[in-house]
This record gives sequence, structure tokens and C-alpha cells, in this order.
Amino acid sequence: MEKINVHIFRQKYEIEIQLDNLDSDFHFFFLSTFGVPSSGKYIVDISSFINDFHLINLYFGARKSIYKVIFADDLKQYIFDIPNHTKLINIQHADKDELLEKLKLNNFQRDLKHFQLANVLKILNLRCAADFSVPGAGKTTDALAYYTFHRKEDVSKLLIISPLNAFPAWEEDTKKCLGEDKKVLRLRGEIEELQEILSTDNEFFIINYESLFSDRKLELLRDFFSFYPESTLILDESHRSKGEKISERLKKISQFPKRKLILTGTPMPQSPKDLESQFSFLYPLHSIIEEERFIEEFQPFYIRTNDKDLGLKPLIEESTYVKPYSGQKEFYDQYIDRPLSKGIDIRDIVKTNSLKKAYMRLLKFISNPILEIEFIKEINSDLADRIELEQDGAKIDAVISRARELALAGEKVLIWSSFIANVRTITRRLAPEFGAEYIIGEVKTEDGEQDEDWNWLELETREAIIKRFKENDSTRILVANPAAAAESMSLHNVCSHALYLDRTYNAGQFLQSQKRIHRLTEGEDMQKKIEIFCLNVRGSIDFHIDRRLAEKCHEMYKFLNESEISMSWVNLSQDKYYENLGSDSDFLDYQSSRYNFDFYEEE
Repeated sequence: MEKINVHIFRQKYEIEIQLDNLDSDFHFFFLSTFGVPSSGKYIVDISSFINDFHLINLYFGARKSIYKVIFADDLKQYIFDIPNHTKLINIQHADKDELLEKLKLNNFQRDLKHFQLANVLKILNLRCAADFSVPGAGKTTDALAYYTFHRKEDVSKLLIISPLNAFPAWEEDTKKCLGEDKKVLRLRGEIEELQEILSTDNEFFIINYESLFSDRKLELLRDFFSFYPESTLILDESHRSKGEKISERLKKISQFPKRKLILTGTPMPQSPKDLESQFSFLYPLHSIIEEERFIEEFQPFYIRTNDKDLGLKPLIEESTYVKPYSGQKEFYDQYIDRPLSKGIDIRDIVKTNSLKKAYMRLLKFISNPILEIEFIKEINSDLADRIELEQDGAKIDAVISRARELALAGEKVLIWSSFIANVRTITRRLAPEFGAEYIIGEVKTEDGEQDEDWNWLELETREAIIKRFKENDSTRILVANPAAAAESMSLHNVCSHALYLDRTYNAGQFLQSQKRIHRLTEGEDMQKKIEIFCLNVRGSIDFHIDRRLAEKCHEMYKFLNESEISMSWVNLSQDKYYENLGSDSDFLDYQSSRYNFDFYEEE
């Protein structure tokens, strides 16, 4: 039987597959892999074609007797040029003298520390790599040195995708590394404004993740990389790429830049699945399916500087157990703890059909019962009246008391709460005496990203608040929620104490929030301390959150070959969790199952 000729060729950002003869088997394959053909033609977006290239290989490879596949020469070269991680494992480190000479010739002004030099040498000969160094270790400097080494006069460009709050750091570090005349232009505004910015002779550009949800802006970036094929693309805080929608958007541009770097200090805050989108961004041709394999495959391609490498003093963490006021305790004991101990579903207890809302309602009540006062009134109006008389609740009062103590001793204090109402309440109470200010932000899309048209004025306001906290003696306390401030805020030179009114299951935000104060300090390293406030009631969700955060972080540290960091935390958190339940050892497993809040954990 004569083979069916299959012609595959590229038309800018699309791939067309043509068959000499109609074939129902291939039609079904295309339908199940790429969707319905367009106008009867087998046309697919080039990013989808590349991402599913392993499936195409498998399909045609298993049917060599049926099909003769003919790739257009330009497409064949295009695919060949895309980095393949299986071919890069044995690449040797670069030469130190060559790196330093090239940086000198390109007027790189910042001296690389010994650990930065080792990092850059390891990835210099890789077109795609990851920097998983802890916050404050100089990942931006590593990245700029990498770019500078590969830079080609007049044809190289650098584009950074990052959270908005990281823009100032990139602008500042680029000047410090490459000179005051180097500007990082912000890609903001309408499409015409972005076109004008990208058409300038400038070399450095930065855009936020949210902008990628605009089809026209994404198309503009693809045109940019096609026009400047020697460009480098950097994904900052790359753990933000794990949402399904943002991951799909990044795939549409990931195969175009010549070189790519991803930067994050928390590469897998939830599970090994967090690595998938980041690996796919670097190596879109991969055919890895099992989540656990990403841990193994990442090993040759990442660099990391940890706290020990930096010589940081270990972070001190203390737990403060807060006794609830009588109204809150009575409501908890009667309407939450008692039903839980009987095995009643948490959704029935807090009167909602949503697991997410049940979790949030319970966490709010534990943090500050006033946040759920309307719910409490529905259950018991007399208790609601008593709780209202207790005002902001025992936990907020305890946090404020501790913050006052530290501020009066001359310390600057950072306070965290996941709830905006709490942030505002704490700030209002501490502002008259200590000039407290706050930074807040809300998550607005299911992928954990803010809307594309997020107010740029808010970014400027945030920068001004941080500046006052750093420089003004009258501003002694800063209150924030992790959604807004867990990343890209450096307070370590002025602040040594952080207080947590509450936490969620989001391990990435917790680890990032710690690093706002625990990072490399100019001059003598100061001892840093965080204090976790837990409501001391049986089965308190505060203790379960601590246990799960410890377990998640332990998995990440195992991936980073640093499991000794978190093992003691895992053991201690488990001890605290069971101690809080107050059960005899014979009943621990049975009792803990009644207070298991794994029903919903933030991604």
C-alpha cells in the first residue's frame, strides 16, 4: 500500500499539516489533540504544536508504514533550534577568566560575590536555566551577568516578566550592574503605547504577568522576539506561572527567545506539580508526564544559593498561644468544636455549600470573630452581642500589645494578616502612636493574578509607603497582607521582627513573607525573629495550617537537597498539632481525623 504523504510547514505563528489523501485515523488524532480543524484545514497554533510535539512524534512514529512525513526546511530548523533538555546534561561549566573578561568589556560594574560567580559559571553555557536562590541572594545580578556575557551589540534585548512590585528592583539593579544610563522601560498602557516603547533603541524592558492575558500584547511580544532573535527572556517569581491559564499564555511565547531564565526562591511551594509549568516554559519540547520526574529532570539546570551560603543567622520562630475571650470561646466550643468532635461536616457547621468558603469562614473566625459577626448572629444573637463587646478579639489585641512592646523598645515591626479588614484595623489602632501604615492587595483571578488593568498608582503608593517605613523614624510599624507584599519588598536593613496574626495554607506566600526581613544585611547581620500567633482552642485551624506548611516546605527543601532545614519544623509542628487536640495517644489518629482541614488548601 502506498504511503500517505504528510506535509508540515510553518506560516508565521501557525503550523499547517496537509495530507495527500483524506485519512479518518489522522482526522480523529487531530481532533482529540488540537480540536476541530479550521475551515477544513489542519491548522494549529505553533505553541500548541511545539507543546504537543511529542504526541505528534509518537503518532507518526508508530505508523511509519502508513505515513511519509515531510517537514518544511524552515520548520525543521526551527524545531532543531528549540532547546532540548536531554541534550544539555553534560555541558561543561564556563571559564571563569572568560566570564570576568567579558563582563569587564561590557562595563558590568557590580562585583560578583563568590557564590554568584559559581552560579553564573554553572549556567553560562545553558540556553535555558533556573535560579532558585533564596530571596536576597542576588538573583537579578546573576541574571544580568548571564545576559551581559551573551549580549551582542545592537541585536540583543532583555525582556523581564515579573510581578508589578518587582519592577523597582529590576530598574535599580540594572543601573547598579550596567550603569546609570541603562533604563528598564515599563511596558504599560494601550497596545499603541507598547508598540512605541518596543520600537525604541532601548535594550531592557519589563512587563507584568497580567498583561499576558491580552491577545494583542501577547502577539506584540511574539513579534518582538521574532524581530530580535538574540533576545533573552526572564521569568521573575516564576512560581507564579503555575496557574493553568497563565501557563498557557506563557507557552505561546516560550519557544521564541534565544535564551530563557526563571527566577524564584520558592520553586514548588505546594507540590511537584508546581515545577511543570516552569520546566515547560524552559523546555517546551519535553515529554515528561509524571509530576515526580520534574524533580529529577530539573537537577542539572538549576542553581541555588541558600541561607547557609549567605552566612545568615538562622531565623528564630516562636509561637504565641492566645487565650480567646469568653464570648469567642463559648461560641467556638458550642458551635464549632462540639460538632467537629462528632464528625459533622465543616460545611454544615458553618452553613455553606462551598469548601473554600467554609475554610475562609473558620479562619476568619479564629483570626477575628468580628469578621464573621453576621454569621454568628444567625446562630446565637446573644453570643454575638457579647463578641461585639470584645471588639477586635483576643488575637488582634495580643498582636497589638506585642507590636507596641517592640516599637517602644525602638524596633521597627512588620505585621502580617491575610485579611484586609484586619490589616486596616491593626493599622488604625497603631497609627496614632507609631505612624503605622499598611499595604494591601486582593487576588482577582482564579490563577492568583491581579487584573491586567490593576491601578499603577497603587504600585507607586506602595513604593512610597515602603520608603517611609525604611527612612522615617516616625513610621515604626508596617502592616500588610501576603497577597500584596510577600514578594519583592526588602525591609531587612531596618526591621528584625515580624508578627503573624494569621496564615493560610499558601506555603509560597509564607516563605516569601519571611524573606522580607530575613535576608543578607548590609554590615553586621542582625538576628531576625518571627512570631506566630495561634488561638489556643482545641482543634484550632492555626495548628493544622502550621503542620501542613511544614510538610509542604519539607517537600520543596528535599527537592533542593536541603531537607535538614525543615525536618525539625515538621516534627515540632506535628507535636504541637496533637498536643492542641489534647487526646490520649490511643485516640490521636481517630481524633485528628475529626479536625482535618485538608478539605481546601490554597494553591
